[in-house]
Amino acid sequence: MMCAVGCQQTLTHLDLTGLGPIVLPALVCLDLPVLQLLRLGLERPSGAWADAHSEPWHKNTLSLLGGCFPTLTGLDIGYANVRGGVSFEEVETLATCCEGLRHLDLSMVMTYRDFSPSLVSLSKQAPNLTSLAIHGLNLQTHALETFARGCAQLARVHFVHCGYSATGLAAFLRGAKRLRDIDLSLGCCFDDEEIDYEALLDRWVVERAADESSSASPRVAVLTYEDEERNGTIHYEDHPDHDFFTCYVPAWLRERSVQELREEGKPIEELFGARDLTNE
Repeated sequence: MMCAVGCQQTLTHLDLTGLGPIVLPALVCLDLPVLQLLRLGLERPSGAWADAHSEPWHKNTLSLLGGCFPTLTGLDIGYANVRGGVSFEEVETLATCCEGLRHLDLSMVMTYRDFSPSLVSLSKQAPNLTSLAIHGLNLQTHALETFARGCAQLARVHFVHCGYSATGLAAFLRGAKRLRDIDLSLGCCFDDEEIDYEALLDRWVVERAADESSSASPRVAVLTYEDEERNGTIHYEDHPDHDFFTCYVPAWLRERSVQELREEGKPIEELFGARDLTNE
């Protein structure tokens, strides 16, 4: 397979989702001078994730890929098993090598729980970033504000199971002028503070509509609720005065793989298309 890929010097998109680190030695030897989008992660960790992917990716995978493929505009390594996790330095090196980086999925691969240093480095090294997906990380208020200012092209973010303050989230929403889609599933607030998501999102939509400097109206926010609240179904609430809706997703649905849900005929295309960060 790698021989066939290596012959395609005009290749711009390469999807190796789920194949694991066995492909890395051959991948970094390929001559792909115009490669833009590379997918190496998993759709979503399943119960057998640890057993099926016991062989981890090398801890310097991001810097290796950045050095080999500086033309990359999108990298998906979400839910991959990276030895020791991805460090702040690795994220910064990738963004420095790939000056045109626009899409990045780092879901559940980071070494440290606080992602704030990487938000700050991305704001400096990846000003053209339009989408970011992370999972299970903490986001400090100052980092969210810096990220929104530095990455002014942001259109879509996924802060799944992430921690933040109500002040920080509100500041990010105000600062990200082009943001259209945001996934706050399973989010939690610092200091056990309760966040009134509906009021916060309503305020965001109204303020965005009145802000003449904003170039795009919000479109969708995804939140998660416990099963019993709406009988375990996906529920949509429209904001009738604006082109915007909130999607409430049962918690159990977030733990299932995309393939499983598709096979069961679940209405997930619109929802899970969100993690396809390049789908603008």
